Amino acid sequence: MKKIYLGLLIRLLTFSTKAQNSLNFDGDNDKLDCGNQSSVQISGLQITLEAWIYPTAWKANIWSGNIINKENKNPDNGYMLSCGDGGKLNFNLGNNGSNEITTASGSLSLNTWQHVAATYDGSKMRLYINGIPIDSSSLSFTVSSATQNLTIGNWSNSSERRFYGNIEEVRIWSSARTEAEINSNLNSELCYTHTDLKAYYRLNEGVAFDNNLEIDSASDLSGNNNHRTLSNFSLNDLSSNWVDGIEFASTSIVIDSRIECDSLVWIDGNTYYADNDSAIFYITDGSLCDNMVTFNLTINTLNDSVTQDSTSLTANLDSASYQWINCLEMTPLLDDTSQTLQLPQTEIMRWSSLTMAAQTLQYVIQLMI
Repeated sequence: MKKIYLGLLIRLLTFSTKAQNSLNFDGDNDKLDCGNQSSVQISGLQITLEAWIYPTAWKANIWSGNIINKENKNPDNGYMLSCGDGGKLNFNLGNNGSNEITTASGSLSLNTWQHVAATYDGSKMRLYINGIPIDSSSLSFTVSSATQNLTIGNWSNSSERRFYGNIEEVRIWSSARTEAEINSNLNSELCYTHTDLKAYYRLNEGVAFDNNLEIDSASDLSGNNNHRTLSNFSLNDLSSNWVDGIEFASTSIVIDSRIECDSLVWIDGNTYYADNDSAIFYITDGSLCDNMVTFNLTINTLNDSVTQDSTSLTANLDSASYQWINCLEMTPLLDDTSQTLQLPQTEIMRWSSLTMAAQTLQYVIQLMI
C-alpha cells in the first residue's frame, strides 16, 4: 500500500536583541570633529555627558584619553570626559580654570563595554559607571563655553589626547540628568528628541569590519544637525572602522506570527525552509528608532505512521484533529475525521483481490491544526 503520511510545519517567533555597530578609534589620530555650533556651546550651571565605551588600552595620563572633549587650553573653558591612568574616569569643566573629579584607579576595565556619565547641577559634579554613582565633589561655579570644536575620541587642538577602543551612544545634555534618568535610558537608544539634548551620536553606521569607505560621516540625532565627517579613519579594516557594538534591547519589536505548511517568503524577500531558520528585519518608521520584525522557524517532526488492517487505517498520532482525503481525486472524505478510517466495502474487496494493493489504494491523512 502506498505510504500514508502526516505532516506539520510550525513557525515560532521570538524576541531578540538589536546588535549595534560602534566606532573604533585606533589610538593614533582618529577623531570625530563635531564642530562648534551654538547647540554644543554649553555654559551655565548644568551639563551631562554620556557614552558607552570599550577601551582597549590606557593612556598614561587621565586627561589624555578623551571620550568627549570641547575644551580650550589657556584659559581652561568648556567640558571634557576622559579616561586613562590604569582605568580612571575623569570629568573636567572650565571657568577660566579647571574644575574636575577623578575616580580611583581600576574603576574602568579594558576590553569590556561600560557606560560612563558625568553630571553637574550647579553645586556638585558627579561620575557614574554603568548607572552607579562612583564619585562626586561639591563645587559651585559657572561653566564657560569653549571655542574649540566638540571632538569625540580625541581633541580638536591636536591628536595627543586620543582614545583607544570603541565608542557609541554619545549624548550631550544642557541639563543635569538624575541617576534615575541616566538609568532609564542606559540600555536603549533614545527614540525621540529632548529640548535639552544638544548632541546625540549613536555611532552605529556602516557594516562592522567591512569596506566602509563611503560611510565616513556620523549623524547627530538630537535634531541640532551637528553632522560631521570622520577624520583619519581607515574604514576598511578590523580597527579604525565601524565595528561590532553593544547589544541593546530593541525599543520597538514586531513579532511576525504565522503558520506555514511549506516555505515562507518573508518581508526581506528571502525564502525560508529549514528548521531553526531565523531572520531579523528593520523597518525605519521615521522616528529615531527602528521597528524590529523578527521570527524563528522551527519544523516540528510528527509521528506520520499509520497502522493498517483488512478493514481500516489508523493514524498512530493521538490527540489530534484528522481529515482523510481521497488522493486519486484530491477530495476530502467529509464524514471521515476520526483517527481511524473504516474502508468502504469496495476497497476491502479490492484489497483482498489485488497483490499490489499498496499501489492501488490511495488514501492520505493530514493533520489539521
